[in-house]
Amino acid sequence: MSPTTVQDIPPSAQLLHMMFDSFILSRAISVAAKLGIADLLQTGAKTAEVLAQETEVHAPSLYRVLRALASAGIFAEDEAGRFHLTPLAEPLCTDAPDSWRAFANMLGSDWAYRAYGDLFYSVQTGQPAFDHVHGKSLRAYLTENPDQARVFNDAMTNTSQSSAPAILAAYDFSDIT
Repeated sequence: MSPTTVQDIPPSAQLLHMMFDSFILSRAISVAAKLGIADLLQTGAKTAEVLAQETEVHAPSLYRVLRALASAGIFAEDEAGRFHLTPLAEPLCTDAPDSWRAFANMLGSDWAYRAYGDLFYSVQTGQPAFDHVHGKSLRAYLTENPDQARVFNDAMTNTSQSSAPAILAAYDFSDIT
């Protein structure tokens, strides 16, 4: 029997996979980032039960999230049921040079998630969905919510750290003092 290729899968099945799996995977990454799972695995493999105790969450539910992430190559599960870091999980470590943990945490935060969820409003009106959902601009919202402002600022720091080397390589700053 020959292996299945993308061309063998009907477009409707491919689309369903993109819609559902991408949606769930994005949320699962955000949960792992919020809980700091990658940071906890830096010292070695751990079971979902141990990770749940360390993060004070429901172990069977965390296990399902970790299995979903492992199915995409983010974390790996061994025969003993312990989860390990993978190259895809390493950028979820807080201290990774190419960390995206804070950005993943922001995307999964309720205030950002709800705004992205109302994208249709922006397409209909040309107006920011954030303002529509929250009744104020992002700047005003973050001014009033310092905890969320920290989440946002940490996410923007992740973005800057990631793009700065490319910007520095692409632009000659030598004439700027």
